[in-house]
Amino acid sequence: MRPSPITRRVCQFATVLLASVPGALAARADLIIDTFDNAEAVAKWSATWGTSPVLSLDAANSGGGGAGSGSLRVVADYFTTADDGWEQMVVTRTFDAPVVGSQFDAIAIDVRVDPDSVANGDGQYGYFELKRPDGTGLGGVNLTSTSWTTVQFDLAATEGSLAGIIIQNGSGGFQGPVILQLDNLRFLAPPAEQTVIARFDDPAEADVWTPTWGSSPVLAFDESDAGGGSAASGSLKVTADYFTPEGDGWEQAVITTTFLEPIVGADHVSVSVDIRVDPESVPTTGGQYGYFELKRPDGTAMGGVNLTSTNWATITFPIPPTEGSITGIIIQNGSGDFQGPVTYYLDNFVFTQRSGEVTRPTLAIARNTSPGLKLYASAPGQAYQRQNVVYVPSEDINNGLWWVNQSEPVTYSVTWADFPDRNAATGFQGHIILSTDTGGSSSPDWNDPNVILVEFQYAGHPGADGVSGNEDDEVRARARFLHKVNEANGNGMLYRTAENAAAGPVGVLGEVWSTSMLGTWSLSFRNNTEIVMTSSDGATTTLTMPESEYTYYEPASAGVSAQFGVQPNADSRIGLSATISRIRIQKGTTTVVDEAFSDPTLDEASWVVRAADAAGVFPLATDTDYLVSWNLPDEGFVLRSAAAIGGAWSEVTGAAQVGARRVVQVRRSALPGAAAGFFELYQAP
Repeated sequence: MRPSPITRRVCQFATVLLASVPGALAARADLIIDTFDNAEAVAKWSATWGTSPVLSLDAANSGGGGAGSGSLRVVADYFTTADDGWEQMVVTRTFDAPVVGSQFDAIAIDVRVDPDSVANGDGQYGYFELKRPDGTGLGGVNLTSTSWTTVQFDLAATEGSLAGIIIQNGSGGFQGPVILQLDNLRFLAPPAEQTVIARFDDPAEADVWTPTWGSSPVLAFDESDAGGGSAASGSLKVTADYFTPEGDGWEQAVITTTFLEPIVGADHVSVSVDIRVDPESVPTTGGQYGYFELKRPDGTAMGGVNLTSTNWATITFPIPPTEGSITGIIIQNGSGDFQGPVTYYLDNFVFTQRSGEVTRPTLAIARNTSPGLKLYASAPGQAYQRQNVVYVPSEDINNGLWWVNQSEPVTYSVTWADFPDRNAATGFQGHIILSTDTGGSSSPDWNDPNVILVEFQYAGHPGADGVSGNEDDEVRARARFLHKVNEANGNGMLYRTAENAAAGPVGVLGEVWSTSMLGTWSLSFRNNTEIVMTSSDGATTTLTMPESEYTYYEPASAGVSAQFGVQPNADSRIGLSATISRIRIQKGTTTVVDEAFSDPTLDEASWVVRAADAAGVFPLATDTDYLVSWNLPDEGFVLRSAAAIGGAWSEVTGAAQVGARRVVQVRRSALPGAAAGFFELYQAP
């Protein structure tokens, strides 16, 4: 029997999710009962068992959380020094819904004794207990500290349904009033199972790691430094004593190992490693110790982070549900600004398995308001992925599509029809990349030696005071001209500004601003050294290429490759997209190409996709009315459509995997109905 549908209408159409059977497994989360952030939470608690403590919200004291977090204050001012036997404060609440105790490992609460409380003769403030509604105990402990402390009691695997909780604090030797603050009552989920790669408890675990990619760090087992585990636990020590302060571009330490057995990535939710930078390491001028990355054996990144601390820290990167088999790992730490040797220690390298609650694919539908070339930053886990399309004739030297020592100017124009939100996605990048005699990678701005990069981003623009970084700054659209010469496999020059000219040749030559990214931007090379950039609102700026550098942009074999694309620049922006509605290249008065991407497929003679995830770059034809998509995994589910909610339903084909989602372009001729239509994800019983 089909479950009742959940309906959501969007743009005269509706999406319907019909999915009652199990989907993928996600880690079970802790169950939070109370964080006491408002008076409503406190109102659910009351005194019981004939006791009369005073309950109130204490907004000034919290066991954790943000500035708005509070706690439950419980005052028992009736405790006295009289030897009158057992005294107690008891409070209780009924849960909003019963909790199945056997699904959790423990129950925990944060407790603080107010320093104004009176300790008993043993220096204690009572025996603190959590109890079931029938009065039987879950656990108890003597309170001895006036600092916040987490009190935690294990739950038996046979624990039944708990409808509420009783908290009791009592003693036969109270000497005066006692005040408690309570916060963060929660049930703790079982920890997810882990696939352990290395704990580095003995030298054999360190011996299977080796330097790679031409780098030469020294690897050793360190038995005295460990990120956790037993006293006998050690770590892998990685020393790169060859980093220097010379401005010689990118330097790195890269190590690798092959797993004894491949890891099925889709069976795991994350990969983690503990890391500690040795305090004797020399930081960069920015106070960092390198950009630390975990990479697949093919060199694609699973995630990266700047190292800033000399304390042990756990670095965790998510694994998408579409991840394939992983046969090993590469660990890379690099920078273009090292000032001296860097040593770090690694421990507890693990993959966390998927387990617990069921997740299901969820449908989304969006109207296509911007036909053109859709560019998704869709490669999972790759914050610096490039998603590019290349104008093929630009890479044929016989076509003469460059400007150095030419008699005519060359102009490149791009029209952005859609771009991520200026506030929520500041830093998302669109670009034009021009590379001399390219090697053909999707990252020419890194790999190739002679590159021009026009970077399109929303960024902070100085306000009326003309000073960047003040309150009157506003977010505006910017095109910035970056370039590098004679620097393969690096980008130190590319991002070097005039303020850092002492470190080497300057790569940032100028910028032009606009109120919006949407519209047409152009880059015109008037001659060997004169460059004009024009923004979407018509503003212009003229730049000068240094005489000593322009010759690097005269090709010798493969022309000047013209690439257009996007780059997310942060894990949080993976999955976002932009749309180019027009690309135009002119040489003199001749229009070489004027492409609107109005057809459903790319003309292979003119355009080729070069991207970390090629499926994330595709044209949205003018007759594509909607994009229907859903998250993965989706094993056994099919997309169906109907003109009416009552059916008849028919299967929709043509879904493409774009990163961790499937996407269907719904053409006008394929709409399920003229006035309304419905889509469902359905898995047969």
